[in-house]
Amino acid sequence: LLIWIIVVFLVVVGTATALALQNPDKRDWYFLALHDLKTGQEQEAIKKLKKGLKSKDDFLARKALEELTFLGKDNTRLEYATLLHETYKDQDSLQRYTDELLRNKKYAEVIALTQDIPSDAPDALVSNRLSALAISGDENFSTEIENWFFLRPISEDHIHFTEIFNITTESLLGNVSHKLIDLRIKIYYRDYGR
Repeated sequence: LLIWIIVVFLVVVGTATALALQNPDKRDWYFLALHDLKTGQEQEAIKKLKKGLKSKDDFLARKALEELTFLGKDNTRLEYATLLHETYKDQDSLQRYTDELLRNKKYAEVIALTQDIPSDAPDALVSNRLSALAISGDENFSTEIENWFFLRPISEDHIHFTEIFNITTESLLGNVSHKLIDLRIKIYYRDYGR
């Protein structure tokens, strides 16, 4: 009798486990998708992340949407980045949205969206704005880059920006004191290494 009870228990537990794996909770889709990404199954991950968008857990739904902004073709990534920003309207979503706009060479949109970012906006967001200003040849570039380099502590985003745009060249900077920017970067390297 005891053996029969143990066998029945194992069958019930095994069946319940198998059903749970076939029908994951909506909160599990995000984690299952991350596992698929780790194993190189991007299309399966995308399907699961789309299901994860319906999660009642707002945090996991947002994480699924954020992850979708990194997957697929450029236009799909931009669609998800747009949805992310329209849904959450915060600096993190604006950052991701402007990343994708830059990738798609929509510089005027980046400039317009970042026109009124607060003075304490993340450096990565400011860097996106400055990238769009520089590429567009916008007259505000010189003033804004001076403010960014001289009114804030130097960060990795400053360094990355200088590497991309070779900021120490006078042709890009115009009236900006490139020697002072170069000095700030050298001091940063001295103090923090690289």
